[in-house]
Amino acid sequence: MDSIAKEGCKLVLNEVFEGDINGFIERGEKFFAVMPNPDSERELSEHSPLFGSDDDPATT
Repeated sequence: MDSIAKEGCKLVLNEVFEGDINGFIERGEKFFAVMPNPDSERELSEHSPLFGSDDDPATT
């Protein structure tokens, strides 16, 4: 929210802002473009307690 509402808008109350909708959309697209893909898997270290266990997402 801070990234999207950091410029070109005014706080109304709590989490409500007013401003140029195109600016909100542009900043939102830029923000989410740098977020990691939620479908990608993270490699576990061999030192992780999850490595090789049934909880290891890489083995399920």
